Amino acid sequence: MQKLMGLVRRCVDDYHMIEAGDRIAVGVSGGKDSLALLILLAGLREYFNKPYELEAITIDMGLGMDYSQVAALCEQWNVPYT
Repeated sequence: MQKLMGLVRRCVDDYHMIEAGDRIAVGVSGGKDSLALLILLAGLREYFNKPYELEAITIDMGLGMDYSQVAALCEQWNVPYT
């Protein structure tokens, strides 16, 4: 995970993807890719020199999906979840 975190930080720096005060919403489906992005961006807040807000968002399509594990993960990483 450290190697991936380093790559993400480098990309964010090189391409100026995040500026101080940005508000970033991550669409979270509960799949591996969206959860990995959320965890990487949440972890990056600790080491990045520009503070930003992060929020996880899920659109409930009414198919009876259980998002309680996503909510628990967001709570663990101190990320608001809507």
